Amino acid sequence: MNDKYPHDLLWTLRSGKQITLKARPDLITAIDMLEVHLSDIGIKLNNNCRILKSRELLKSLIRQESHKMAKSEHELLRMILASYKDVIQWSAIARYCKSSADKLYVDKSLLLLKDAVSPAYDNQLPTPGRDVQFELFANACWNAAGATACLAGPPAPDLLINTFMGQFGAEAKRIKSVKQLKSRAREAGKQLRHCPEGGLFLTDLSTVFEEPTVHDSIEQALQSLEERLYNFMFGNLTLVKAAVKSSRWCFAWTAYAQAPCFLRAGPPAQVFQWKTFNLCAENDPRWLHIVEFTSSLARFQT
Repeated sequence: MNDKYPHDLLWTLRSGKQITLKARPDLITAIDMLEVHLSDIGIKLNNNCRILKSRELLKSLIRQESHKMAKSEHELLRMILASYKDVIQWSAIARYCKSSADKLYVDKSLLLLKDAVSPAYDNQLPTPGRDVQFELFANACWNAAGATACLAGPPAPDLLINTFMGQFGAEAKRIKSVKQLKSRAREAGKQLRHCPEGGLFLTDLSTVFEEPTVHDSIEQALQSLEERLYNFMFGNLTLVKAAVKSSRWCFAWTAYAQAPCFLRAGPPAQVFQWKTFNLCAENDPRWLHIVEFTSSLARFQT
């Protein structure tokens, strides 16, 4: 990598097409918001944590300065895209997770500092920082959609979601590979038995859609991601139903997917979608209620 790389970096897609990766000054503000949010619950960030390393990385890109965190330009590009993805979730956490000195919330928030800036996609490597990040992000999104969500400790599922129909559980799992889907669904089915009204198998499928795509508009990118998410979930629905064992306890599979995209005119962007598939009877009121909330989640933008 050159001592000083250009302000606009080129990302080469698998197709061989090269796309310009531009700086995003607006993302710095979102990281600042998260720092304040964590400070409010007594967590002080150090310069070696993932959050501040991401901020410095994005600042160096804006200043057109070299950054020694990356050994090659390709690694640098992957780190920048990972930071873009993380910042979207951090912004939601800062805005919609209520600051709480509760020990469970503080302990989970401390885990946010874990992991490297460049994510380990090897499913043999633990990623505790991004795993708990999805739990907190899901908590934030359900709050923003009009429910009241909170973290829960064992033996309860990861989240308890309160709506006018009552309280449901949600077991949040990041799926790093298709092979993990069956085992994670089985774990969720067991955990949700501790929630009297049952709950959701809540998955982050973003790693499945990590390869950037190119589109003319955000609307086109959203439609493409929605179609790909639907096809993935529909294709694995039988597997998930069998793994959770009983729809009495796990009555819906709700998935989130976030994907990088390049617009032919404009800066790189992140698009995301939520989708819910039924694991129980079509007329089950719990399922119909969750579908209604999923529509709110899909409209929610961070």
